[in-house]
Order: sequence, then structure tokens, then C-alpha cells
Amino acid sequence: MLALTRRSGESLIIGDDVKVTVSNICENQINLCVNDSQSAFVRLQENISIRDGIIVNVVKIDKAQVKLGIEAPAGVTIHKEEGDKND
Repeated sequence: MLALTRRSGESLIIGDDVKVTVSNICENQINLCVNDSQSAFVRLQENISIRDGIIVNVVKIDKAQVKLGIEAPAGVTIHKEEGDKND
């Protein structure tokens, strides 16, 4: 499992076509948006199954950020979506 930290409004890119965005962080749950359409509220230590063995688990919730654990089949790339460096 790969663990990455994200803030509200930040995203992860999984494979070629899955974008998971942290839409909102509350005290004990977060709102995750998948590919800008599917949205789910997920509590601490809960997970969501995206598809084809891709699972996102809420590992830790802080006031301004969340740590997500991502499980995916071998060969599936996972990276943080970074903003434009000119911003």
C-alpha cells in the first residue's frame, strides 16, 4: 500500500484514467470525488473500491490534510497531481 497526504482540493492520479480528489475534510470524515463525478463520504479507517483492485483507504485525518492509503495492482502508476508551477 502506498500512503500519500493530500489537502482539500488536491488530487491523486491512479493509472491512466482515475482521478481522486479530496473535496472536503471534516473532523472524522472526508469527501472524495472520483473522476469529477462520483462522490463519497469516507470515515477514518474506511475505504472505497474504485475498480479493478484499486482501493483507497482513509489512514489519518488532520485538520487540514488527510493521509490516503492506495492499493492497486502491480504496474498501475499512482502519483500526486501537482498544480501549475507558474501559479
